[in-house]
Parts: sequence; C-alpha cells; structure tokens
Amino acid sequence: MEFLLSPPWWVWIVGPVVAIGVWVFGNNRTDAKIRWAGFGLLAGVLAWGVVSFMIDTPLEASVKRTRDIVRLAGEENWDAFQAKFDAQTTIGAGPLALRGAEPIRKMVESNWSRYQFKSVTILSLLSQQSGSLISVEITVLSEMQFPQRSSWRFDYEKRSDGVLLARVEPLSVDGMNIEQIRARLGGSR
Repeated sequence: MEFLLSPPWWVWIVGPVVAIGVWVFGNNRTDAKIRWAGFGLLAGVLAWGVVSFMIDTPLEASVKRTRDIVRLAGEENWDAFQAKFDAQTTIGAGPLALRGAEPIRKMVESNWSRYQFKSVTILSLLSQQSGSLISVEITVLSEMQFPQRSSWRFDYEKRSDGVLLARVEPLSVDGMNIEQIRARLGGSR
C-alpha cells in the first residue's frame, strides 16, 4: 500500500516514457489496440499520480502535523496548537513529563511568554517509519532575545483509527544538557 500512495520518483519518469513508447509503437504500426493501450497506460499513470497526491500516507500526515505544530506555535495560535495534540501525548520523560494536550499547551504558552519568543523556523526535518512507529526529528531556530537552535523528536503511532502523537522529546538545545532541558520544560507547570 505504501508503494501505491508514495511511489519512488522514478515511477513518474518511467511510467509516462513507457506509455508514450507504447503509443508511438502502436501509431507507427497503425495498430489501434496498441495505440489505445498506450493511452490507457498513460491515463493509469496520471490517475495513480492524482491519487498518490491527494491521499497522505501516515508518514506524510505525521510530517504535516509536526510542521503545523511548529507553525501554530510561531503564530501563537494556542487553541489550534492544542488541538494538534492527543490526550495521551507526553512531552519530556520521567517525573517531569507532561501528559495531555492542555498541560502541554499551558507549558509551551508560558515558556513562549517567559522567554519572549518572536518566531520559530524549521531548519531540518528527518522522518522515518518502522512498523507502526513513525519518528519525525526536527531542528528549529527559535528567535527570542537571542537565536537558539534546538532539536526535537515527535513519535507517532499508526493505529486503526489514525495516527496518534504519542510523545515529544527534546533532543538538544544550544548550551544545555538534556536534564536542564527537561527541568526547564517541567518547571512551568
């Protein structure tokens, strides 16, 4: 199913080339059946392209959701930001971990004000899927009193009812070790 919804790049080159080749071959031989087969093959490749463009795979949906979370934080649209999290989502780990959309929103909104964030920009994004686990790692540049780079991992779980954002984990923040980051996140409850 993944191949049908997210085919490799070469399919979009090879498919039309083969379809046009079949059409030219049928046209040169004045064989209507082969010519129509070329048209049919081209129509099939185009239909496949439309379907794969219109339907997001779980990996694509996870990447889009991660981008939306960062964008909404940058816009300070806290209601829409909160809606992107699930009731089971945790941020951080251990005793300082937060669970649920509302506590996460309050923590991020509080830190946004406290540290006077102005904007946030995604510098890099890496996504991978292993079975039902989808991980999206991002590096962002936050503009506040001074620019600060940080890396985060968003872990999604593919389920029968959709994709669940299970956990958000800080990986690094310029100038801080992971314990300092976790304490800073948990300190604004």
